[in-house]
Amino acid sequence: MDTLSELTILTACRCLLGDEIRNNLHKEFATLYQELSDGMVHLTYFLPNAPIACHKKRDAARVKIANIFSKVIDERRRTNAQGHTDFLQVILDARYKDGSQVSTEETVGLLLAGLFAGQHTSNITSTWMGMLVMREGKTMIDRLLDEQKEVLAKTDGRVTLDALNQMTLLHACMKETLRLYPPLILLLRKVLVPMPYKNYVIPKGDVIVACPPISHRLPEVYTNPESFDPERFMPGREEDKAQKYSFLSFGGGRHGCLGEKFGFLQTETIWSLLFRTFEFERDETALPDADYTAIVVGPKPEKCRVRFRRKVPRNK
Repeated sequence: MDTLSELTILTACRCLLGDEIRNNLHKEFATLYQELSDGMVHLTYFLPNAPIACHKKRDAARVKIANIFSKVIDERRRTNAQGHTDFLQVILDARYKDGSQVSTEETVGLLLAGLFAGQHTSNITSTWMGMLVMREGKTMIDRLLDEQKEVLAKTDGRVTLDALNQMTLLHACMKETLRLYPPLILLLRKVLVPMPYKNYVIPKGDVIVACPPISHRLPEVYTNPESFDPERFMPGREEDKAQKYSFLSFGGGRHGCLGEKFGFLQTETIWSLLFRTFEFERDETALPDADYTAIVVGPKPEKCRVRFRRKVPRNK
C-alpha cells in the first residue's frame, strides 16, 4: 500500500501538476502532502476550521505547498511557457467569461483538489486490486498475462491508450475491485423535487445518501455478489448495465466523477507493468479488513504485504 501510494502520487503529479513539480518532488513535499491529507477527518465535514491539532498541521502544510506551487505558476506565466500538456497548463490557459485569468490562489486550490482526487482513490483501488488478483492465484494472473501478450504484440510492447482499451480482462478486474471495495462509501445528492419511493415521499431539500458497498452487493443486480468475479463485466454479461446506476464507484448523473477515465488509466497502467515485470505472492491468505475510520476507505495496512521476485531484467 505504501509503495503504490508513492507510484500514484508520482504519476498524478506528472499528469496534473506538470514536469517542474514532478521532477523536483522530494521528501518534504511528500511529508507536507501527508499532513494535508491527515487534516481531512470526519469532523472536517462539519467543522472545517475546528481548532484541533490535525487542522493546524493541515493549514500550515497548505501554506508551504502553496509557496512551492506558486513559484512554478509564476514562472510559467512569466516565460509564457509552451508545449505543456498537464492539468496545470489547462488552468493557466483558462479564462473567465469576463476575460480574466484564474488567480494563483485559485490555481493552487484546483491543483490540490485534482491531486487528492487522483491519488487516494487510485492508491486504494490499486492495493485492493493487486490483493484480489493474487488471491485468485496463477490461473487469473496467467489469463491477464496472455491478454497483455496478445494486445502488446500489436504495439511492439508499448502500453498505449489504445492498447489499454483492448485489455478487457484487466479493465474488468479493476471494475470488480471497485464494485467490492469502492473508496467512497457515501454519495450525497440533494432532492430538487419531491420524490416518491415505495410508501414514502422524500421532500424537496432533503439529502439522499447512496452507499455503493451496499448497492454493489444487491443479489437482484449482481450474481453471487460477495465473490470476486471480473467476468460479470465482460461482454455478454455486463451485469452493471442491466439496471441504471447499478455501478456507483464514480457516482452518477451530472455529478459523476470527472476523473473516472484518468483513474482507470492510472491504475491499469501500473498493474499492466507490475504483472509483466514481477511474480507476486501474498503473505496472508485472508484479505485485510476495510478501514471505515478513514474518509476514503481502504484496507487496513497490516495485511497488505506481498513477496515479489523480478522476472524481467532491469534493462528489458
